[in-house]
Amino acid sequence: MMIDPQDAFSQKMAELLISKMTHDLAGPIGATENGLELLEEDGSFASEALAIARQSARNVSSRLRYYRLAYGSSSACQTLDPNSIKKTVEAFFGSDRKVDITFSEINEILPKELTKCLLNMILCAKDALMYGGKMHIDWTTQHIRIALTSVDPAKPLKTGTLALVDKTTRLPEDLSAYTVQAWYTGYYAFSQGMQMQCDGTAPDHMIFEVRAPQG
Repeated sequence: MMIDPQDAFSQKMAELLISKMTHDLAGPIGATENGLELLEEDGSFASEALAIARQSARNVSSRLRYYRLAYGSSSACQTLDPNSIKKTVEAFFGSDRKVDITFSEINEILPKELTKCLLNMILCAKDALMYGGKMHIDWTTQHIRIALTSVDPAKPLKTGTLALVDKTTRLPEDLSAYTVQAWYTGYYAFSQGMQMQCDGTAPDHMIFEVRAPQG
């Protein structure tokens, strides 16, 4: 299937992204239900049950907000300043300490299309850090850079988590919920005229970059 710049939201990609999102949300929703059931069954555990339900509800809310910005219209990203982006990312990862996220001192507001691209690149970076590790994020109004380092040099980063797309690219026939994030991100960047790059300087170190269209 040839890439069509006007088809960034193809039916297959939409179906797989929905599958990916619902799978990701199932855990915290289930934990919320478990907390409420525990509260109903045994009032002596009320404080613990409420804490479980409250934390899980926060996780659902933060993930839904992140996905709305990452997969929805880019106009939703228009009012996000650097601090809002940072808070959105940190809330999405929540109590997951597998990934240590840091940001450079950033004061520049990204264009809405680059903001949306950044949020999707972070999801790709999360997939690459399958064993955990460090993610450092930096940007200007024209350029985004995400540096990844695995938690252990003996545990390499997962490759293929960011697809580089151009006009000759063919989508794979075996596109799945496990690979759709990489392709959606590359496809979106291409449709917006951005230049994307992925450099693996070592098995445990990788850099994702994207540049805004020139001119």
